[in-house]
Amino acid sequence: MMTSINKRSTSKKSKASMRNDGRDRLSELPDEILVHILSFLPILDAVRTVSICRFGNLWTLIPSLVFKETEFFVPKYWPGGAIDIDEQIPRFTRFVRNVLMLHKGLPVNKFLLEIDPIDDQEMVDLDVWIRFAIDRQVKELYVQFGPSGYSYDINLPRSVFTSQFLVILELIEGNIEGLSSVQMGSLRKLSLNCVKVSNEMLKKVIFGCPSLQELILYHAYDLDEVRFTAPNVEKLHIDSDQISVLDCPNLKILNVHLSCRTGSYLQVVNIPSVREVLISSMPQFDKFLNKICKAEVVKIQYEAFQQSNFKELDIPQTRWKCLHIESRLDEDQLIGICRVLRSSPYLEDLIVFTTLWGNLRRKSDKTHDHHMLSSPCVIPQLKTVTVPCQGLLRLAEFLLKSSVNLEKLIYTSVRLAAASLLLNLDFGLSMMVVILLDCWTWQSEESFYVADQSEMIVKLFYTKVFEF
Repeated sequence: MMTSINKRSTSKKSKASMRNDGRDRLSELPDEILVHILSFLPILDAVRTVSICRFGNLWTLIPSLVFKETEFFVPKYWPGGAIDIDEQIPRFTRFVRNVLMLHKGLPVNKFLLEIDPIDDQEMVDLDVWIRFAIDRQVKELYVQFGPSGYSYDINLPRSVFTSQFLVILELIEGNIEGLSSVQMGSLRKLSLNCVKVSNEMLKKVIFGCPSLQELILYHAYDLDEVRFTAPNVEKLHIDSDQISVLDCPNLKILNVHLSCRTGSYLQVVNIPSVREVLISSMPQFDKFLNKICKAEVVKIQYEAFQQSNFKELDIPQTRWKCLHIESRLDEDQLIGICRVLRSSPYLEDLIVFTTLWGNLRRKSDKTHDHHMLSSPCVIPQLKTVTVPCQGLLRLAEFLLKSSVNLEKLIYTSVRLAAASLLLNLDFGLSMMVVILLDCWTWQSEESFYVADQSEMIVKLFYTKVFEF
């Protein structure tokens, strides 16, 4: 026994001596590995490695150039503390100029620039810096201009829109106008956030991007129509308060948030090919519902389901296979859900999440529709249901009575006292019931306390499976 212990001890000492043999293992790494390591550092730290003998000028080869004005002025980066406000912009522009002058890497995989230009000289610098990235065959270009009055007067260099190497282009603030032609053969993702662009200019940009797959439009100014027939654009994210036309016949995935101004709402909707839809805000949602009946996956957030939006005769039959509802629900909205479920014979997966605990509020005093919760229907394809326990037991009972082929029922955010009540419900003979206890359930025979203090919401706490 002692011999075995001595051998292990000797082995540990041997390994320790190998680790502490005085060799500089970092210096033994090839340049390519060191450059890769440097690419994960903030650009200011990467440049400062020039003082380390082994690194030398390797920073000039990093493939990712990220210049953030706000990060550059963090006091911890400067021995003397915070930089005087009058010196901040000049020092940042000098730094960017010097880095780009010394940089030798080709191609540049990523170029990110966040700056708030305040004078004409900086406007000239911006043009030069972005042209540098384009000349270095940049693949991912991210440009964010600050909130100063210059932001909407800034046009990207036209060479950006003729780059054959760009794969991702994201622009925050700025202006797109006066383009005679657009030829971005490799661009797959285009994101315009608070950018000024006209209807015709957007059509021209999309037409010039034959490989474009994803388009993001977040409060694009001067834009009230989104029209394109390009079959390659499969995914559209749109957040706007002035869009009135959505005409995208070949679109497959749509994420939409419309907070329309008074008197302004979608007048034309043509999305017959859409298969996945996420709706976080939609005035006159009941009218939009008719346009997404053929989708397969539908996720609805916030208060989209309201009793006033759903008159039973007006709800068309849907082909939805997965429905995800995330909202602050009241009883009237619960009735709206039941109405939609009655028109969803192909539904296979239902997920309901609510931020409201305890008893559901009733906004309306009307009672003529409340019988719907106790009147089951037939949902033949429904196999999996996920619902929170608190306040939605009536919905769970409705689903149990309506789902003839239900295979799994998942209760989330269940308090220990409610777990026994759930087991008294009439479950199917071959159904699996999964109960996820909430984070404030203390240790007992059936559960244990798991609270992640770094997050207010713990996504998975405890799972107990009951077979029936």
